[in-house]
Amino acid sequence: MKSDMKSRYYKILGLPDNAPLSDVRKQYRRLVMQYHPDKNPSPDAQRRFIEIKDAYEVLTGKKAAPVQRLTKRKSSRSSSPSQSNSDAEQARRAKEAQMRYEEQKLREYLENELYFRKLTSGWRWKLMKSSAILGIIVAFAMSIDLLLPHHYSDDMITAFNSNSAFGIGGKRVSLIQTEDSGKFWIERFNSQLYYGNHEILVESSWIFHNPIRIQKQDKTATYGYPINFNIFRLSFIIIPLLLLPAFVLYYKRRKISFTVLYQFCMYGVNGLMLIILVSGDRWAHLLTFGFL
Repeated sequence: MKSDMKSRYYKILGLPDNAPLSDVRKQYRRLVMQYHPDKNPSPDAQRRFIEIKDAYEVLTGKKAAPVQRLTKRKSSRSSSPSQSNSDAEQARRAKEAQMRYEEQKLREYLENELYFRKLTSGWRWKLMKSSAILGIIVAFAMSIDLLLPHHYSDDMITAFNSNSAFGIGGKRVSLIQTEDSGKFWIERFNSQLYYGNHEILVESSWIFHNPIRIQKQDKTATYGYPINFNIFRLSFIIIPLLLLPAFVLYYKRRKISFTVLYQFCMYGVNGLMLIILVSGDRWAHLLTFGFL
């Protein structure tokens, strides 16, 4: 009998027997929005709303299923008072169901409001503001770094590996090591690099000193070898990411999209910004506008 009762509640929600709780909750939210008396003025809406609420509370264990009792048929003379009592009971249950629904909505609203205020106040929001300002500065510096003249520094190749790998954009790259600048993955590796003189010029951006290419000169010509793995080449991706914290300050909405962007900026963009500034002493290059 108990399983038959549960089966009836699943049918009220339009679900198969033993549907998972996640489906029960999802279907309940959809049906409540459809049959709530404030949203649906049809005469049948109140009855459906009560049934949906009861079915949800029984299936989620918030209340026990009612016990069915066998009742004798009453005479036709008592049908009218019985119908009146049934209408009063239905009205009472509808009021209780609506009160529980409103309480649940209020509880969810308060929880969401507290979480939103937690994100947009205190040290977290101050950190987001600081990240937005710093992100704008770094993004602006990276943008003009694409247009400014380049630095050139003397260096020397000390080792190389002619075996190629695949770099950004599917380009074939090979690894070389220099005396001062370290290791570079370069494109178009050829014999000009390891025959004769090993002296090279390392070309880098003005502000952040991001290596762009190396140059090798011989008696008749100058050869350029683009450096594949470098921040300069990824500027078109990094610059928009650095501007996201400023967008979060502007967007500030009580929406799931705001929460997702907020968390991405707090832990993703801020981490990226920290790596960019600390590696290669770019924080010092930024403070001195590339002169150091």
